[in-house]
Amino acid sequence: MFIQPINNLIGINELKGLASSQPEKKAGGSFESILQDAIGNVEATAKQTERNSMALATGQLDDLHNITIDIAKAQLSMQLLVQLRNKSMEVYTEMMRMNV
Repeated sequence: MFIQPINNLIGINELKGLASSQPEKKAGGSFESILQDAIGNVEATAKQTERNSMALATGQLDDLHNITIDIAKAQLSMQLLVQLRNKSMEVYTEMMRMNV
């Protein structure tokens, strides 16, 4: 019976070298771009849901499960947009309360 030897483990220093060799990505972007992306997402999902609902109503589409999934996506994207708006308004009011 042959026992396989234990291979060398990667050390911490080697892991740091791997992490630094990968290009760094910029974090998220500006708040304006995030908000515009959220609004665009809401519009796109709403249009897709409307198109699929019309196709189902006219008999061009048979899969009801995809429409229910689209409706759930549209609701979630709208909820996300509303929460972004609420949080931004909270931040704005907190900033207005600050004494400079």
